[in-house]
Amino acid sequence: MSNIFNSCYEISLRIVLLIKVINIPINSENIFAYDFIGTYAKEFDLMDISLNGDSEFTLSKISLRRKKIIESINYLVIHKYISPICDIDGIKYILLEKGNSLYNKLKDTAYAQKYVLTIKLAKNLSENNNVLNLILNKIVGAKKWVFILNR
Repeated sequence: MSNIFNSCYEISLRIVLLIKVINIPINSENIFAYDFIGTYAKEFDLMDISLNGDSEFTLSKISLRRKKIIESINYLVIHKYISPICDIDGIKYILLEKGNSLYNKLKDTAYAQKYVLTIKLAKNLSENNNVLNLILNKIVGAKKWVFILNR
């Protein structure tokens, strides 16, 4: 593995933290949205810094991040850290014992504590637990500025 930054391994660790903090079954779209906001909290005015650094191209990373989230979810399911469950709204994920054990090993690190804080802030900010709207609103706002600047 040449780079751990935003690798399947790193994202898998964050997903374990995220699912534990959300504490309800969660679908892949919301995992993606929470993780994106959690790592780029400054972009969403939740923190003074972003855990994964600041960049003017943050929003351009959305499609690649979503793909990596799906790969990481698959890794966690295959290795029995999380389990898919079906309900009326589709497939959602819960932590298994192995995932809880991993969470307990990670939770006291500085990065994990900052990440968990941003997830909690995003959860409080999103209405009706629709965190994806936070990202969509940011994209729409950015596109409006691009349109205005290009006039």
